[in-house]
Amino acid sequence: MKVFSIMNVSHHLNSVEICCIISVVNIAKEIGFFVNRDFIDFVEKQVSASAKRVIRIDWQNESFWVKSPEETRVTIWHRLASPLSTLIKNPLLRSTVASGGAEELLAEAARIRLLHQKGMPVPEVVAQSDEWFVIRDGGRSIRGVLKDKTLSAADKLGILQKVAAALGDIHARGGWHGRPALRDILWDGEQVTFIDFEENLAARLDPLLCQVRDLLLFTHSLFRLWGDADYSRPVLNTYRDTAPVSVWEQSIKEAQRLNWACKLLKVARHVGGHDVVNAYLTLRFFSEYDKAS
Repeated sequence: MKVFSIMNVSHHLNSVEICCIISVVNIAKEIGFFVNRDFIDFVEKQVSASAKRVIRIDWQNESFWVKSPEETRVTIWHRLASPLSTLIKNPLLRSTVASGGAEELLAEAARIRLLHQKGMPVPEVVAQSDEWFVIRDGGRSIRGVLKDKTLSAADKLGILQKVAAALGDIHARGGWHGRPALRDILWDGEQVTFIDFEENLAARLDPLLCQVRDLLLFTHSLFRLWGDADYSRPVLNTYRDTAPVSVWEQSIKEAQRLNWACKLLKVARHVGGHDVVNAYLTLRFFSEYDKAS
């Protein structure tokens, strides 16, 4: 089995980050997980037997997830985003969809390892080849948690506030996710874990805009699955109190810059579906935040 060299993704990372990742890999090798041939053979067998891109496996009373590469399905909106971004001189609208394939899979694993090394709430990558990587299970998706009828509204709000605080902490440490939708965030009853770091924002946006994009996408997902500003304000206030002030302030500025888009979305929201409605609500929330606060 071929194992990728970390240098294959060196163009995504600086020398310090690469050294950190190599250190993590060496530690993992020392504790024996990467050289567990039985585990590797088991993963290979499960991957070969499944047509799914992401599969769950159980090994020695512990659950893991195996992720394989997938060619990106670029939509017309992805193709239009970058020209529009250039036309209106707003880099926030650039398409950041990953190109897919094995190289992008390796780059995602490297991003996860780097954040894990820095102590951020991401899963541990326990094994990897040129065709897949394996992470430890982190619990249920927040989307699933919100559908759980055994949990009270207060319980769900408390979990969402922990999620918001975790995202704010990632930003406070200089990191970002790329697409922090609630379906890509897990809860195990005690801890929050962020997964799916497919999009390489750093190749297109500066760090502050990466974090602003995180906040806007998180808010969009929050409005869609939890409720509009009245329900979501306590969650967003938790983020605001945890994250750098610059991210919150810049999000307000970006929403105000996109006032024209907010007006278009207001007109289209009756026929555009949930995404359009919640994009409108997100831009309106931040563009009017000063008035509402």
